[in-house]
Amino acid sequence: MSERLAGRQPGAERIHLLNDAFRFFTEASERLAQNYQGLEERVRELRQELAVSRDALEQSLAENKAMRAYLSRLLNSLATGVISTDASGRIVTVNQAAERILGAGRGAAGLSIDEALGIAVWDRFYPSASAAADGPVSIECTVGGGQREERTLQVTLSRLEAGTLAQAAPPSIPPLKNGGEEGFREGGRSFARRESPGAVVLIQDVTHLRRLEDQAERQQRIAAMGEMVAQLAHEIRNPLASMELFAGMLREDLEDRPGARNLVDHVVNGVRALSHIVTNMLAFVRPHLPAFATVPIAPIINESLEFVQPLAQSQSVSLVMDVPREERVHADPELLRQVFLNLFLNSVQAMPDGGVLRVSLARGPGANGESSSDFAGIAVADTGSGIPPDHRDRVFHPFFTTKERGTGLGLAIVHGIIHSHGGTISVESAGPGKGATFTLLLPRGETAIPPAAGRPPRLSEANR
Repeated sequence: MSERLAGRQPGAERIHLLNDAFRFFTEASERLAQNYQGLEERVRELRQELAVSRDALEQSLAENKAMRAYLSRLLNSLATGVISTDASGRIVTVNQAAERILGAGRGAAGLSIDEALGIAVWDRFYPSASAAADGPVSIECTVGGGQREERTLQVTLSRLEAGTLAQAAPPSIPPLKNGGEEGFREGGRSFARRESPGAVVLIQDVTHLRRLEDQAERQQRIAAMGEMVAQLAHEIRNPLASMELFAGMLREDLEDRPGARNLVDHVVNGVRALSHIVTNMLAFVRPHLPAFATVPIAPIINESLEFVQPLAQSQSVSLVMDVPREERVHADPELLRQVFLNLFLNSVQAMPDGGVLRVSLARGPGANGESSSDFAGIAVADTGSGIPPDHRDRVFHPFFTTKERGTGLGLAIVHGIIHSHGGTISVESAGPGKGATFTLLLPRGETAIPPAAGRPPRLSEANR
């Protein structure tokens, strides 16, 4: 129909209509081009904004990653164990120090504090819901024992402020819906993302510190005992010396009465034993510095044997000395007398039913009896009750004794004196009832330097 109408219009009108149509088309094309250019410009602006936002996000992520790495290094560099827990006391994170102290490694995450430590401590922190809300709580506990080394730990717990997350999921872990409660899954375990106060637990291994405190306390007790012993020693020694003098005079007057003279000998032995105990106490609490001199050792041994001879005779103990008179050592003669006196009394007391005490040059494996050029070896052997294997490493410890009336100081003093001379002392025993042999190594001269960074040589080393 439009064609028929157009056919009826003159040609000029048709041209005019076509021109209008072209003009409308051109205007629409221009507007479309302008809109497209505006759209391209907007796209460029959005791209620039997106690039800026992306750069800022990447920088923020890099800063967060660097901060997390820094905080991780900071926590792992601490000697104190740092643990975070949820509200029920289950471990969320641990640093390396905590892993080392707990001995559970990274497997500690997910365990309760009680399980990780092996003892119940969580209820001691929070016996009620409102307990210890005002500040940190600190307790000291002992863990280990049995197959594990016993250690003393100081555990301090502080609650986190309410509103913190029990566990923060890494950005790469998608959220997990579980019964309407949002959370996440990591390492095969599910964690609920809920608001909980949680706690931070600090763990310090104070075992060494407590041992040092015990040693300091022990040293204070010894110092106090030293003051007391020093005050009493002179008061005791004077009457003891008088008793020994008068008993000796009485012994001379009883030459024709062997029975009475025997009783006097027992009195003299008792006085000497008491004087020896006082001397040992003084030597232990106030050790003397050695006054070194190169001296023959045989006369010192003889004098000490003469001192214990009355006690040895009363117990049917034979005394044998086989040390050449030319054997010399670089030592303090008075301190060596104390060493040998303690050793001889210890050996004689170990033979109540009789036996033999023999003092000779020490013989090491592969040696022919000769001592080394730097150290002289002396062996003190008895045929007494011997030393059980489990006591062998403890005989030189202060106050360790198996005697009913012993003080446990004699061998400790011997060990200290020999050590102060740069020498060594060791003990060998085949077992109970088979005697014991104490072997001493003493320097021959002041130039004798113990090998291995100050360690005195063993007998086998000295005879090589």
